[in-house]
Amino acid sequence: MFAAQRKAGVYSAVAVLGLSGGLLGPLGGLLGGSSDSSSSSARPTAAQWKKMGSTSSKWKRVLRKGCHNYAYTYTVKPPGSAGTEWSLETFLTGPRGGRLGSDVILGGADPKHGKKTWRICKSNTVPGTFTIKAKLTYNANPDQYSGWLNASHFRLVKP
Repeated sequence: MFAAQRKAGVYSAVAVLGLSGGLLGPLGGLLGGSSDSSSSSARPTAAQWKKMGSTSSKWKRVLRKGCHNYAYTYTVKPPGSAGTEWSLETFLTGPRGGRLGSDVILGGADPKHGKKTWRICKSNTVPGTFTIKAKLTYNANPDQYSGWLNASHFRLVKP
């Protein structure tokens, strides 16, 4: 933005001096900066993130020959009003730590609670414990926050 102001020949005290809301304190809002004290919401703690949603899957199933869909469920409870924008990114890791898949669930397009599937092929994994990690992102205008939910696990065993 500073380059655009320079090109137009318009300068503000904030742009010229490089002042931010942190340096200006309460005057930041008056001069176009932002003040930390005027933030509409506080950054969630790790414990709060854990309460904002979850993933789960039937604990023990058979890893069948070929490629098959294995279902999991998700629940999202972002803070804020019903219109809060959110997304949930899910990541599947296999027993040997390899990344096997990912998915994105979007508020406005997907419900806050639902069922999704992973396509898992026996030819590129082994029986064992699989891990689903989930990262929730939501908007608390004007701020955006992202954090990790508790990981969930399931086992695929030999037939």
